[in-house]
Amino acid sequence: MRASRDNMTRFSLRRFSVALRRLSPTDRIALGVAILYVILKVIGAFGHPVPLTSFAGFLTFLAVIYFFIRLLPWIRTSLLCVCATAWSWPIYSSPSFL
Repeated sequence: MRASRDNMTRFSLRRFSVALRRLSPTDRIALGVAILYVILKVIGAFGHPVPLTSFAGFLTFLAVIYFFIRLLPWIRTSLLCVCATAWSWPIYSSPSFL
């Protein structure tokens, strides 16, 4: 069955700007470094070597580690919520023979 266009979320510049507003300044810097690295690699792929691309790669590596550390609490709470609801029902439910 094909999904209708109404159910699919479209890319919106307004939605993107709202998401950027919710980021902290450090998040914006890390995102900017990652985007800059992608741009430098694309320029380098067309045969124009760009100086300091390896340094930008190192900064991008640090930005990825930063984003991973920022996502750890969200991952932990998401997994704990899923695991708690999946594993707790037989423990806390009342026995059917009582």
